[in-house]
Amino acid sequence: MGAFVHSSNPFYILGVSVRNTADEIAEAYENEIIDGEHDEQSLLQAHQALIGPKTRLEAELSWLPELSPSRARELLSLLETGSTADEIVSEIGELTGLSLVNIWAGLCSRFPGRGDLVETLIENFDEVSVENAVATINESRSVSGFPTANQDLVAEILPKISEAHARTAVDAISRAEHPGLVMTEIVEDLMSETGPARDFLDEVGNHYDSWSAPRLREIKDKIDVNVELLRAEPEATTPVSLIEELLDEWDEYSQPCQLLEEAKGLDERRSKELSDELRELCLWLSNEKNVHDAALRISKALVKTFPELPSVMIQSSDDIDALETLVDEAKAFDLFSPLIEAVQNALEHLENLNDDLLMTSFSKDGRGLAKELYLSFIDAAIAANGTKHASMPWMMVRGVAIELNNSASSTEEALKIIRSLRNFSDADLPADVKEQLDIDLTTMRSNLKWQELISAAEKEDIKAGVRLANELLATPLNEEEQLTAEKLKGEFENRLRSRKRARIFWGVAAVVVVFFVIKDEIKSNKRQSYTARPSTSTTATASYSSSLAEERPPIGSGRSLTTNQVRYCVFQRARLVYLKGDPNRNMTASKFNRLVDDYNSRCSDYKYQRGVLQRVKRELEANRTKVLRGADLIAFSSSSRTTPYNGPRLLDIQSKNNAILVQKQLAKLGYYTSIIDGIWGKGSKTALQSFKARNGLGYSNVWDRETQKKLFPGKNF
Repeated sequence: MGAFVHSSNPFYILGVSVRNTADEIAEAYENEIIDGEHDEQSLLQAHQALIGPKTRLEAELSWLPELSPSRARELLSLLETGSTADEIVSEIGELTGLSLVNIWAGLCSRFPGRGDLVETLIENFDEVSVENAVATINESRSVSGFPTANQDLVAEILPKISEAHARTAVDAISRAEHPGLVMTEIVEDLMSETGPARDFLDEVGNHYDSWSAPRLREIKDKIDVNVELLRAEPEATTPVSLIEELLDEWDEYSQPCQLLEEAKGLDERRSKELSDELRELCLWLSNEKNVHDAALRISKALVKTFPELPSVMIQSSDDIDALETLVDEAKAFDLFSPLIEAVQNALEHLENLNDDLLMTSFSKDGRGLAKELYLSFIDAAIAANGTKHASMPWMMVRGVAIELNNSASSTEEALKIIRSLRNFSDADLPADVKEQLDIDLTTMRSNLKWQELISAAEKEDIKAGVRLANELLATPLNEEEQLTAEKLKGEFENRLRSRKRARIFWGVAAVVVVFFVIKDEIKSNKRQSYTARPSTSTTATASYSSSLAEERPPIGSGRSLTTNQVRYCVFQRARLVYLKGDPNRNMTASKFNRLVDDYNSRCSDYKYQRGVLQRVKRELEANRTKVLRGADLIAFSSSSRTTPYNGPRLLDIQSKNNAILVQKQLAKLGYYTSIIDGIWGKGSKTALQSFKARNGLGYSNVWDRETQKKLFPGKNF
């Protein structure tokens, strides 16, 4: 059955009504043959249609069955001759049921491009049902003498009428200047409809989807051409602009289908495939070609084009955050290039820098590398003043001082740099820098005293040893440092009391110094990979050996870690595996589990710069014996730099029993709809991601303490 055209209806061709008897229809047929206005074949087909059970029912359902013959002829004449839709609409206020939707379908066909007419047609479908249609048809048949209509047959034919009207509606929409915008407005206005009207809206949507498919295919082909141009010339800007324009055009045609699919909780397939393709292009541009600006522009265009696709919004929003950071860092890199070069030069020639600082100060009046570094720092600090990168020049130079201390054991010279930085007025110093420099000064002075104390022990300078130990004990120390200082003090005091002249062999524990080690980003290539939102920076903790410096990451998942933080995660895992494999070590199960919990809370899911993980793994293999020495200290007493977690245990969702527990809770809350089988797969991860997004826990599918606490409030596992 084609689109609705009342002039092709058998009742119209023969000039009869639904109330005419079979004899009256036969007489009308003979009269029409004599008049000769229609060809005999058309008249014969119309006559046969009105006396056949199924074809008659199709004609009745497509006609104006609720109206008298005279009223039907009057309205059809008006529909043919009326000059405006409004003129006709003012005359059809009394219509109901099939007559109502059939006249409105005729209006849509007569006045195409009018979205308001299509919208009213859809709304009027609330008047149509199988029961009402059967009652209407049988009422007229009680007059015409035809057998009563079969409800099953009406239920079979009525959807064909609906389909014809849906095609009529889409044909009318397609003739508008902007069909996509018209259809979008209709969908937005009627999304809240229920019942037959909503069912008919979905049917119109399906036909619109078929109509728009070839147009979207043309747009996609043009986008593909520009994608290839970008892959051939990543720095080109014209293809990016054209992709943005084509996405706007895509959105105009595709948005109605996106809205209808979104209402079902689904992503519109074609749009999702296009988004995935363009996101892959963005990743390639940023990660492989370092063209962050183009990747950012396209990612923003994706968010603008596909707000109706939940997965795209989550993914692209994270991408934009990461890309904005990369673009910002690229600008900062350009801004600080001279300083970065000076820092790299200083780090590569620490001995020369140390010699320069021995002879002079860290100032404009200095010499050699020290002067070069200072002048570059001043230029960068002035350029960054008032921006969000204001702290960066200070922290970069501070990093050189720490490296000087850690690698060259030149604490006095490192102090010169830190004191010089701290001597700037508080108005010039960023607040976070001022706080950190104060900590550095305290730590370095304490470090000097440790060096003097160890030297006193080696020289058996008992009085100096007691004095230095007391001075250290009067300062804030961590647990390990406190024990070491007390032990040395006790040995010195025992030596004083015993007055023995025999050589004392001192068991001096390694002293851990809390320092910031300059971020490896400055030393490495500036290209970075992104897959999630970057973390905020934290105060770093490093050991003396900068080549194997470790920094414990902050608690959380999905963060971008520095090289030192990645090194902590890789080395700590090796230490924990080592401890787990040796049951004879002095470690309780509860202590080991706390260490594992602490490790998981920091290192279960993280991002890193390209090549970092492989480099750290090579370091582990080359220094495994040295790294695993730390496991013995862990076994004896938890590291002073690790604060055990004393709260509820983090469930291991890779365990079947724990996975079942989490799946059941997610199912109870309506997020998980698959089989509860204890297998933590795609369905479980998707459910967890939805739960976290709804509860303000971010958009990842990573299991962590905050998620466990929210999912199981009040539970203490």
